[in-house]
Parts: sequence; C-alpha cells; structure tokens
Amino acid sequence: MKQKKIKFIVLGTSYFTLACAKAILDAGCEISLMVTLPKTLLPLCSANIMKFSESQGLPWIESEDINSEKTLTYLRKYNPDYIFSSWPMILKEKILKLPKYYCIGSHPTDLPHNRGRHPLHWLIILGYQESKISFFVMTEGVDSGDLISQESFQISSTDTIREVNESMNVAAYRGIITLCRNLLAGERLVRVSQEKEQANHWRKRGLFDCIIDPRMSAEAIIKLVRSFSPPYPCVKLIASENKVLNIESAEFVNFQDEIALKRKEPGSILSVMKKYIVIKADDKPVKLNTLEVISQSFFEKNRYVYPPLKYLETVKAM
Repeated sequence: MKQKKIKFIVLGTSYFTLACAKAILDAGCEISLMVTLPKTLLPLCSANIMKFSESQGLPWIESEDINSEKTLTYLRKYNPDYIFSSWPMILKEKILKLPKYYCIGSHPTDLPHNRGRHPLHWLIILGYQESKISFFVMTEGVDSGDLISQESFQISSTDTIREVNESMNVAAYRGIITLCRNLLAGERLVRVSQEKEQANHWRKRGLFDCIIDPRMSAEAIIKLVRSFSPPYPCVKLIASENKVLNIESAEFVNFQDEIALKRKEPGSILSVMKKYIVIKADDKPVKLNTLEVISQSFFEKNRYVYPPLKYLETVKAM
C-alpha cells in the first residue's frame, strides 16, 4: 500500500526555520511552499529562505503581511495538511484554520513555563542549563496551544547566543523528524493541554537591557554579553560622554592585589589594551573584549566607567 503523502507549508525567516524544513523533508513529508518576509522586513540574523528553497526545488514567496487576504488566497491553492510556522508575527484565525489539520508552532522553553519574547536571550541571562523546544497546536493565544512534542537541549555556562541557537536547532530537527515519522506511520499525535496556572510570560528586551552597568556582578555582565554577542549587535559599554564600546565577549580575570581591589569602586578601569578593557564590577574584575580598538590615551583621560544614567544624553542618542 502506497504511503500517504503529508503536505506542509512552512512559514519563517530563520535558521531554525531551515532546520525544521530540512527535517520535514528528511522524514519523508512534502513541503508545498516556503514563505518568508521581504528583505527589508527581515529580523536580525535571518536566513536565506530563497536560497534553501531553490536548492531543494521548492516554490517560495515573500509576504509583507501573512494575514492578508492576498496571502491567504495564495496559500489556499496548496491545500496543506499542516502549516509549520516560526513566523516572527502573530497568525490570525483565518490562517490558523487554513490547513486540513492545524498549524504547528514552537517555542524554545518547557511550556507552559516561560512563554513570551526573546526566550533564548532570557534563558542565558537567567542561567538556565537546560531547556526544551516545545511544539504545539497554534491558537490565537501566545505559546498557549496543546503540546504535541518536546525535545531537550543543553546550555553550558560558556555558550553564546549563537551556540544556544545551534543547540536548539539540532533539538528541533530531532523533534520534527520524530513528529513527521509518527504522522507518516498513521499515528495520531497526543495533544496535552497546557496548565494555564503554571504559565509565565517573558517581556520584550530593549536597548536598556543591553547596556552594561558596572554595578552589576561580573557574572551578570558576562551572561548579558553572552546573550547578545555576534551575530547579534553586542551589548554596549558607555565608556565616556562620547564613547560607546561594543562588547563582543567577556571573562573573569584575576587582580593580584586583592586589598587594593577592595578599595576600588565599581566601574574603576583597571587596564586598557587595544581590544579590551578591564573594569571592576560589583564583586570582581571583568575583562570586556571590544569590537573597536581603544587608544591608550583613553585610559590616560578616564579612570572610571560610570553607571549609564551619567551618560543620559549619550543613551538618548543611541
């Protein structure tokens, strides 16, 4: 008996989207259409969906508004069994009801815990050592649909946002392979409703979350840097009235004279070289590796990095 083909439409813009699309194909399902945003609307660190689609012989389109009647009319032509979405905006009811069965969404936390915005960044900031990529039946609520699969991934104490993304993508590939193979085998996916009383929602991160305050602990600064390191635009150290440094990485360092160190205020500049600055954080020294070259004259003119509020006009101009 010929195995039934299962058809997906895949919506998304990211490397996560590509990992899941590859898993759908590798499991033996079909992708009828890939949908991405126009280049001018793509979020940070987006993938080349067009290049992937053409390499796989898949049709693709760009949509400025995924919920528009124009896009919906086009998608209906493909009569999908499922839509897999990692779209960076909310899907409305009409598109959620478009596939034969349902739309599958995902979120890289152990739902119902930690719903909401910028989850990978918050996972690093809050010191999580493990998380899960949760797949669920999408509803109009935020990350609130019935769970159909979860895959764990690890987060080490040195992982940057790039490495956490990679670990998540590997787990997502694994999860989608299993999910699709179960569908092809004719198995009905078990749907587990989320316990609403267990849910919390993480807020959107903004510019002010990405500015180092020397009164933070060294560990908090390092986690902040890891959470917004390349390919993201880096956290900022406002080093003076007219100097903002992009911090690429950070690490603990020793200071030999502990008695002298104890007398220094948070923000004291301990040393400066071409591509790094060492400051005293709240509790210990931290080395901040910069994208920019720092001149020695900067150290001669500046002995402290002050809290960001001192540089309010600089912050407003960022």
